[in-house]
Amino acid sequence: MPRVAWLPRREASFSIRFALILGLLGIFIAGASAALPLSGARTTNRQAALDRASDRATVAGNLLTAQLRSIADFSRGVAMQLVTVGAPSTDTATLRVFLIRLATQAGAGDVVGIRRSADVLAVRGGTTVDSGVAPASWLARLDAGVNGVIAATDGAPWMVETAAVPGSTSVSFVARPIDAGVLRAIDAQLGTSANTDVALVRQGRIAVSAPIAGLRFDPGAELPTALRDAVAMGAATVLDAGSGDTGLAVAHLGGGYDLVATTSVTGTAGFITTVAAPVVVVAAAVLVLALLLVYVVVARNLQRPLRRLDRAVEALAHEDFDVPVPTGGDDAIGRLAASFDTMRRELRDVLRTAEARAEMAIQLSSVQPLSDALDNACVLLRDTTGSGAALIVLASGSGSAVHQSGLDRIDDGAILLSGDGPLAVGSHLDRLEPLLVSALAGSLEAAAGMRDLCVAPLVIGGRSLGGAVALADRPDGFRSADQHLVAAAAEQVALAVERDRLLEQARYQACTDGLTGLYNYRFLVDYLDRQVAIAQRSGSPLSILMLDLDHFKLLNDIHGHLAGDQALRLLSGTLQNALRRSDLAARYGGEEFVVVMANTESQEARIVAEKIRAAVAATDLALDGDHSPQAITVSIGVAAFPESAQSSRDLVAVADACLYAAKEAGRDRVCFAGEQPSGDSSQRLRGRRPTPSEAS
Repeated sequence: MPRVAWLPRREASFSIRFALILGLLGIFIAGASAALPLSGARTTNRQAALDRASDRATVAGNLLTAQLRSIADFSRGVAMQLVTVGAPSTDTATLRVFLIRLATQAGAGDVVGIRRSADVLAVRGGTTVDSGVAPASWLARLDAGVNGVIAATDGAPWMVETAAVPGSTSVSFVARPIDAGVLRAIDAQLGTSANTDVALVRQGRIAVSAPIAGLRFDPGAELPTALRDAVAMGAATVLDAGSGDTGLAVAHLGGGYDLVATTSVTGTAGFITTVAAPVVVVAAAVLVLALLLVYVVVARNLQRPLRRLDRAVEALAHEDFDVPVPTGGDDAIGRLAASFDTMRRELRDVLRTAEARAEMAIQLSSVQPLSDALDNACVLLRDTTGSGAALIVLASGSGSAVHQSGLDRIDDGAILLSGDGPLAVGSHLDRLEPLLVSALAGSLEAAAGMRDLCVAPLVIGGRSLGGAVALADRPDGFRSADQHLVAAAAEQVALAVERDRLLEQARYQACTDGLTGLYNYRFLVDYLDRQVAIAQRSGSPLSILMLDLDHFKLLNDIHGHLAGDQALRLLSGTLQNALRRSDLAARYGGEEFVVVMANTESQEARIVAEKIRAAVAATDLALDGDHSPQAITVSIGVAAFPESAQSSRDLVAVADACLYAAKEAGRDRVCFAGEQPSGDSSQRLRGRRPTPSEAS
């Protein structure tokens, strides 16, 4: 059949045949009958209203269920991250700061918290939630493992999800209020028409202000009897709600709440029922003949392609997004299939991105070393996007670290963060928008084998950390989902790096003395126990020195405690300068210090002790004001393993006795275990500690 000139080539063949058949059918029917019966119009309209209401209620319920799943996933992530800060044993102030940091990742109105054995700590944004006000009802019921949609004491609806904190009886929780903003967001996602309303109802009363059946009620207002009875029945129905016939459907959310969708029933213009019996017979015969002709053409040109398309779309309904949709020809059905295939690829990218973000959050919040987590994150980014390479560059002081996948090893990332290359430019951005850029010939990125990059900076709280997350060389170019994933990865990596820095700082502060900067007593005890155990297994020697500033009490009494603190810091600096890198110095308490020297015999310890004593004696303490510099001296007791003692406790006791023996012998001297210093020190060596006046 020749192509009709006014039709596009790709549509001419099918469109002409279909139009001819429908035209013949129209001529026969139009000539044989004056009108067609429309007696079922009202029933059709009522059923259409019911279908629309049921669809809206089902989809709206699914959207709220999806939010509950998202909150549950976030609550589990909170539980995993709480483990990294030692919850639930962490003090309340530290835990509150950490929860506030986590709350910045949640929604603006979300409540994030933890229930420990004795209390519940919750925050919203940057503010602690008072347990004495709403939503106190679900805060108090966390022991019951409450989950889902529940009512607060004031009747307001909340979505609450809990998760057990691993290794403890504590429970993390995340709660989100269901307010008018949530319902408006659902309306926006549904794309509802002007005559469709979605409302939240509990026990026959409006829970959140929203229109229902075209009427608006305030929160707490009781529904009209007809609406209340229809909601209580729970089945889709059509009723007269006072504003005309209305289709109504209900989705049960739990906690006594129902999501109600209503849509108005459109009217009909009337019915045309004048049909004569002979005309009906003729029209029926013509219709049968026309349908046979249509079937031949439609079965070939329409039904078979539609069946293929239907099977492919059904696969999408079962979340099988990897099966391509057959596009077929270049006609209208083929273009429809192509549109579905584009939607399939976009949905697949969104799901893969969401799964990658969740997996990355688990990796970065786990107890493994941060470097291992960052290496795993690079592999995950590359595998998810199909990029040629993925890398994370961290800046730290004068050096930097690089974590990568798909590149030859780069040992120092400082060169990538310097100059004007894509990584350097991207790392200095002050917002989490990814940068799409090509590496110029001769740049450091090009030399490393990268051409096209998607770069996002490491930013936290508006402050740049100086590093970046990047993907390189995706075969088909970077899509929107790739850019969102890079930005989300940069945000998660920045939080992990900052958390690791704070934990390292906390660990350092926990084992050092704030005045002198040396290790504290608690760290010393653990370290000495380990060194004695190593010496016992390997048969190697070990020596310790116990030092005490002479006349320290007198210095404090005459010149004040500030001068005493200055003397302690001076002795600390002298120790650090006099000791070897393998030796450890710690403040034992007050003006007493201990030096642990692994793999050191007593004679070597004697040399080190005399070196320290002489260095201190040669140092003058400069005092504020008009006071002359004050000479300071130190007394030292020395003990060695295994000849002096067989355990860390006995080793300290022997060194302590030697120290006070040196004090009694005149101070500014070294006393070794097994040697008698000048003067009567027999009582000291037997363990008698001096009186406070003797100790000074």
